[in-house]
Amino acid sequence: MTKIDHMFVSTDWLEIFPRTHLQALVSLGSDHCALFLQGDVALDLYRGFRFETYWASMPGFSDMVQEEWNEVANAHDDILRIHVKLLRTAKALKNWR
Repeated sequence: MTKIDHMFVSTDWLEIFPRTHLQALVSLGSDHCALFLQGDVALDLYRGFRFETYWASMPGFSDMVQEEWNEVANAHDDILRIHVKLLRTAKALKNWR
């Protein structure tokens, strides 16, 4: 029997929910099966971001922010696109400082 049940996600979705796992459950008498999606969402909750004003005067700040913000976010929804860009930029700032 072949597995014909699949789930498709975007790279943006994977970036927002990186700790997910998809499992095909056993199904008797059918060539379809239930898909069980689980994830460690609690660990991905927003941990807060605090912008420090002095960062803006540090060398490389503007270039780093511009580079992160200009990365393509393949989201069809404008709000989700902005959300992904903000997440990426905040993550880059946390690693940069």
